Amino acid sequence: MLAIPLADKAQSKFPKWKNAEDSLVIVQMHQSKWHPYGGIHLSSDAELYYVGASFQAGVDFNPTPRLAFSAYIHYFHADTNNTPDGVISETGRFRTFTSALLIQIHAGPGWYKGFFVGGGVALQQYADRFRGPIGDYDISRTTVTPAIRTGYIFPAGLHAIAIEFNGT
Repeated sequence: MLAIPLADKAQSKFPKWKNAEDSLVIVQMHQSKWHPYGGIHLSSDAELYYVGASFQAGVDFNPTPRLAFSAYIHYFHADTNNTPDGVISETGRFRTFTSALLIQIHAGPGWYKGFFVGGGVALQQYADRFRGPIGDYDISRTTVTPAIRTGYIFPAGLHAIAIEFNGT
């Protein structure tokens, strides 16, 4: 009996969905306050020397449609091996593991569409090993740093896709 009013509400809010099952799933997802996510990112170190793919996964908790508390983990690993003319000039390996807590504001109608901006704190474990013509170094550290995130969320059927910038 509860499903009928929810389906009717979804039909009026999302007219592109033709049947009650699709509408019911949409409403249940929008009424949920927990939104887990995961994705592939393009990442780099601060100097843009190491650039490559990285992975991020997290969960957002939305107490209101425009406010979210977000927690995520992010892993990035990149290597370089520049060997012009067979002579090794530079080799290196860079790795970070970041966990962050953010407060996020959504400017759109809710978590599933529109611009968002967030800020918080991150714990970052960092390792950089490099060997080059001007010297070698091996740096490994753990730091607490500010974290920011901004972007835009697009609705995609029963899910959402985000284009975002994360900075730590």
